[in-house]
Amino acid sequence: MKNKYIILTLFIACLGLNMQAQCLDESHSPFKDQGWMSCTESQSPNTIRGNSHWIMYDLGYKYLVDSIKVWNHNVWGETGNGARWIIVDYSIDGSNWEPAGTFRIGKAPGSWKYESDEILDLNHAFGRYFLVTVLEAHDENANCVGVAEVKFNLGIMSDTEEEILADTWTIAPNPAVDVLNIDLGNQSQVDQLIITNSIGQIVTNIKPTRNLLNLDVSEFISGMYYVTIIKEGERENKTFVKMSTR
Repeated sequence: MKNKYIILTLFIACLGLNMQAQCLDESHSPFKDQGWMSCTESQSPNTIRGNSHWIMYDLGYKYLVDSIKVWNHNVWGETGNGARWIIVDYSIDGSNWEPAGTFRIGKAPGSWKYESDEILDLNHAFGRYFLVTVLEAHDENANCVGVAEVKFNLGIMSDTEEEILADTWTIAPNPAVDVLNIDLGNQSQVDQLIITNSIGQIVTNIKPTRNLLNLDVSEFISGMYYVTIIKEGERENKTFVKMSTR
Protein backbone atom coordinates (compact mmCIF):
# COMPACT_ATOMS: atom_id res chain seq x y z
CA MET A 1 0.00 0.00 0.00
CA LYS A 2 1.38 3.38 -0.99
CA ASN A 3 1.47 6.16 1.59
CA LYS A 4 1.47 9.91 1.60
CA TYR A 5 1.95 12.48 4.36
CA ILE A 6 -0.01 15.56 5.27
CA ILE A 7 0.89 18.02 8.00
CA LEU A 8 -1.98 19.59 9.92
CA THR A 9 -0.83 23.06 10.87
CA LEU A 10 -4.17 24.16 12.29
CA PHE A 11 -5.44 22.61 15.50
CA ILE A 12 -9.18 22.64 14.88
CA ALA A 13 -10.45 22.31 18.45
CA CYS A 14 -8.12 23.03 21.34
CA LEU A 15 -10.18 23.72 24.43
CA GLY A 16 -11.91 26.49 22.51
CA LEU A 17 -8.68 27.97 21.11
CA ASN A 18 -7.25 27.87 17.58
CA MET A 19 -3.51 27.28 17.64
CA GLN A 20 -0.76 26.35 15.21
CA ALA A 21 2.00 23.79 15.36
CA GLN A 22 5.29 24.68 13.74
CA CYS A 23 7.32 22.42 11.49
CA LEU A 24 11.04 23.09 11.15
CA ASP A 25 12.42 20.58 8.66
CA GLU A 26 11.24 17.58 10.72
CA SER A 27 12.69 19.12 13.89
CA HIS A 28 11.69 21.49 16.70
CA SER A 29 13.52 24.18 18.61
CA PRO A 30 12.84 24.81 22.33
CA PHE A 31 10.57 27.87 21.93
CA LYS A 32 7.18 28.31 23.58
CA ASP A 33 5.39 29.35 20.39
CA GLN A 34 5.89 25.92 18.86
CA GLY A 35 3.08 23.62 19.88
CA TRP A 36 -0.16 23.16 21.78
CA MET A 37 -0.52 23.47 25.54
CA SER A 38 -3.58 22.90 27.74
CA CYS A 39 -3.75 24.12 31.33
CA THR A 40 -7.49 23.62 31.88
CA GLU A 41 -9.51 20.45 31.38
CA SER A 42 -12.79 20.70 29.47
CA GLN A 43 -15.52 18.35 28.25
CA SER A 44 -14.21 16.11 25.51
CA PRO A 45 -16.09 15.69 22.19
CA ASN A 46 -15.97 11.98 23.06
CA THR A 47 -18.24 11.90 26.10
CA ILE A 48 -16.61 8.83 27.64
CA ARG A 49 -13.37 10.84 28.04
CA GLY A 50 -15.18 13.32 30.32
CA ASN A 51 -13.29 16.47 31.31
CA SER A 52 -9.76 16.12 30.02
CA HIS A 53 -6.87 17.73 28.15
CA TRP A 54 -7.64 17.07 24.49
CA ILE A 55 -7.15 18.31 20.96
CA MET A 56 -9.35 17.36 17.99
CA TYR A 57 -8.27 17.43 14.35
CA ASP A 58 -10.83 17.84 11.57
CA LEU A 59 -9.20 16.54 8.38
CA GLY A 60 -12.03 18.02 6.32
CA TYR A 61 -12.79 14.67 4.69
CA LYS A 62 -12.76 10.97 5.59
CA TYR A 63 -9.31 9.41 5.33
CA LEU A 64 -7.62 6.11 6.06
CA VAL A 65 -4.85 6.92 8.56
CA ASP A 66 -2.02 4.42 8.92
CA SER A 67 -0.08 6.21 11.65
CA ILE A 68 0.73 9.53 13.27
CA LYS A 69 4.09 11.02 14.18
CA VAL A 70 4.24 13.05 17.40
CA TRP A 71 6.74 15.68 18.55
CA ASN A 72 6.47 16.17 22.31
CA HIS A 73 6.57 19.48 24.22
CA ASN A 74 10.17 20.67 23.80
CA VAL A 75 10.40 23.96 25.72
CA TRP A 76 13.52 24.52 27.84
CA GLY A 77 12.84 23.65 31.48
CA GLU A 78 9.26 22.53 30.72
CA THR A 79 9.67 19.17 29.01
CA GLY A 80 7.97 17.56 32.02
CA ASN A 81 4.75 19.10 30.67
CA GLY A 82 5.03 16.87 27.63
CA ALA A 83 2.59 13.99 27.23
CA ARG A 84 3.72 10.64 28.62
CA TRP A 85 0.52 8.72 27.79
CA ILE A 86 -2.10 9.61 25.18
CA ILE A 87 -5.17 7.89 23.78
CA VAL A 88 -6.28 8.45 20.19
CA ASP A 89 -9.93 8.17 19.10
CA TYR A 90 -11.36 8.61 15.62
CA SER A 91 -14.80 9.34 14.20
CA ILE A 92 -16.53 9.76 10.87
CA ASP A 93 -19.18 12.20 12.11
CA GLY A 94 -17.67 13.71 15.29
CA SER A 95 -20.29 12.00 17.47
CA ASN A 96 -19.57 8.27 17.31
CA TRP A 97 -16.02 7.47 18.37
CA GLU A 98 -13.77 4.42 18.16
CA PRO A 99 -10.45 4.02 20.02
CA ALA A 100 -7.33 3.66 17.87
CA GLY A 101 -5.01 2.91 20.77
CA THR A 102 -3.19 4.10 23.88
CA PHE A 103 0.43 5.15 23.40
CA ARG A 104 3.45 6.10 25.48
CA ILE A 105 5.37 9.16 24.21
CA GLY A 106 9.01 9.74 25.06
CA LYS A 107 10.13 12.92 26.81
CA ALA A 108 11.51 15.65 24.53
CA PRO A 109 15.12 16.72 25.16
CA GLY A 110 14.48 20.47 25.27
CA SER A 111 17.21 21.01 22.71
CA TRP A 112 17.70 22.54 19.29
CA LYS A 113 16.74 20.48 16.25
CA TYR A 114 14.69 17.96 18.23
CA GLU A 115 13.77 15.19 15.78
CA SER A 116 11.09 12.80 16.97
CA ASP A 117 11.00 9.08 16.26
CA GLU A 118 7.55 8.62 17.85
CA ILE A 119 5.49 6.96 15.09
CA LEU A 120 2.21 5.57 16.43
CA ASP A 121 0.43 2.82 14.49
CA LEU A 122 -3.31 3.57 14.16
CA ASN A 123 -3.94 0.36 12.21
CA HIS A 124 -5.83 1.89 9.26
CA ALA A 125 -8.21 4.06 11.28
CA PHE A 126 -10.87 5.49 8.94
CA GLY A 127 -12.36 8.84 9.90
CA ARG A 128 -12.57 12.57 9.48
CA TYR A 129 -12.09 13.55 13.13
CA PHE A 130 -9.12 12.45 15.23
CA LEU A 131 -9.06 13.14 18.96
CA VAL A 132 -5.85 13.09 21.00
CA THR A 133 -6.36 13.00 24.77
CA VAL A 134 -3.44 13.37 27.16
CA LEU A 135 -3.80 10.87 29.99
CA GLU A 136 -0.59 11.70 31.85
CA ALA A 137 2.31 14.15 31.64
CA HIS A 138 5.96 13.23 32.22
CA ASP A 139 5.91 15.39 35.36
CA GLU A 140 3.13 13.96 37.53
CA ASN A 141 2.77 17.37 39.24
CA ALA A 142 2.43 19.31 35.97
CA ASN A 143 -0.52 21.70 35.78
CA CYS A 144 -0.28 21.99 31.99
CA VAL A 145 0.25 19.35 29.31
CA GLY A 146 0.98 19.56 25.62
CA VAL A 147 2.67 18.38 22.44
CA ALA A 148 4.53 20.28 19.74
CA GLU A 149 3.18 18.74 16.55
CA VAL A 150 1.27 15.80 15.08
CA LYS A 151 1.76 14.60 11.51
CA PHE A 152 -0.73 12.24 9.83
CA ASN A 153 0.40 9.42 7.54
CA LEU A 154 -2.46 8.66 5.15
CA GLY A 155 -2.87 5.28 3.51
CA ILE A 156 -4.05 5.02 -0.09
CA MET A 157 -7.08 2.75 -0.31
CA SER A 158 -7.52 0.05 -2.89
CA ASP A 159 -10.77 -0.10 -4.87
CA THR A 160 -11.94 -2.97 -2.65
CA GLU A 161 -11.25 -1.01 0.53
CA GLU A 162 -13.11 2.01 -0.85
CA GLU A 163 -16.12 -0.16 -1.61
CA ILE A 164 -16.08 -1.60 1.91
CA LEU A 165 -15.73 1.80 3.56
CA ALA A 166 -18.47 3.27 1.37
CA ASP A 167 -20.88 0.96 3.19
CA THR A 168 -20.16 2.67 6.53
CA TRP A 169 -23.31 3.99 8.20
CA THR A 170 -23.53 6.47 11.05
CA ILE A 171 -25.88 7.70 13.75
CA ALA A 172 -25.79 11.16 15.33
CA PRO A 173 -25.98 12.95 17.66
CA ASN A 174 -24.94 10.59 20.40
CA PRO A 175 -26.25 11.15 23.04
CA ALA A 176 -29.57 12.17 21.42
CA VAL A 177 -32.36 14.24 22.96
CA ASP A 178 -35.15 14.76 20.41
CA VAL A 179 -33.99 13.52 17.00
CA LEU A 180 -31.64 10.71 15.97
CA ASN A 181 -30.13 11.14 12.50
CA ILE A 182 -29.22 7.92 10.71
CA ASP A 183 -27.09 8.10 7.57
CA LEU A 184 -27.04 4.74 5.80
CA GLY A 185 -24.34 5.99 3.42
CA ASN A 186 -24.21 3.82 0.33
CA GLN A 187 -26.01 0.96 2.00
CA SER A 188 -28.52 -0.42 -0.48
CA GLN A 189 -31.49 -2.68 0.06
CA VAL A 190 -31.60 -2.41 3.84
CA ASP A 191 -34.48 -4.73 4.64
CA GLN A 192 -35.17 -3.61 8.18
CA LEU A 193 -34.08 -1.07 10.79
CA ILE A 194 -34.84 -1.92 14.40
CA ILE A 195 -34.27 0.05 17.60
CA THR A 196 -34.42 -1.83 20.89
CA ASN A 197 -34.03 -0.67 24.46
CA SER A 198 -31.61 -2.03 27.05
CA ILE A 199 -33.90 -4.96 27.93
CA GLY A 200 -34.49 -5.99 24.33
CA GLN A 201 -37.92 -4.44 23.74
CA ILE A 202 -38.45 -3.19 20.17
CA VAL A 203 -39.36 0.52 20.13
CA THR A 204 -38.93 1.17 16.38
CA ASN A 205 -39.19 -1.25 13.46
CA ILE A 206 -39.18 0.18 9.92
CA LYS A 207 -38.11 -0.60 6.36
CA PRO A 208 -36.00 2.38 5.24
CA THR A 209 -37.01 3.96 1.94
CA ARG A 210 -34.13 6.46 1.83
CA ASN A 211 -30.55 6.68 3.08
CA LEU A 212 -30.99 9.70 5.39
CA LEU A 213 -33.41 9.17 8.28
CA ASN A 214 -34.45 11.60 11.00
CA LEU A 215 -36.16 9.63 13.76
CA ASP A 216 -38.14 11.25 16.56
CA VAL A 217 -36.83 9.86 19.86
CA SER A 218 -38.25 12.59 22.09
CA GLU A 219 -40.65 10.16 23.76
CA PHE A 220 -38.01 7.50 24.41
CA ILE A 221 -37.15 6.87 28.05
CA SER A 222 -33.61 7.94 28.95
CA GLY A 223 -31.07 5.14 28.64
CA MET A 224 -29.11 2.97 26.22
CA TYR A 225 -30.60 1.87 22.88
CA TYR A 226 -29.44 -0.42 20.09
CA VAL A 227 -29.87 0.35 16.38
CA THR A 228 -29.79 -2.71 14.12
CA ILE A 229 -29.91 -2.78 10.34
CA ILE A 230 -30.66 -6.05 8.56
CA LYS A 231 -29.45 -6.53 5.00
CA GLU A 232 -29.63 -9.83 3.14
CA GLY A 233 -29.90 -11.66 6.46
CA GLU A 234 -26.81 -9.95 7.92
CA ARG A 235 -27.09 -7.72 11.00
CA GLU A 236 -25.04 -4.66 11.96
CA ASN A 237 -25.45 -2.88 15.28
CA LYS A 238 -24.71 0.51 16.81
CA THR A 239 -25.62 1.98 20.18
CA PHE A 240 -26.77 5.41 21.30
CA VAL A 241 -27.81 7.05 24.53
CA LYS A 242 -31.14 8.87 24.92
CA MET A 243 -30.88 11.84 27.25
CA SER A 244 -33.71 13.73 28.89
CA THR A 245 -34.29 17.43 28.18
CA ARG A 246 -34.66 18.02 31.91
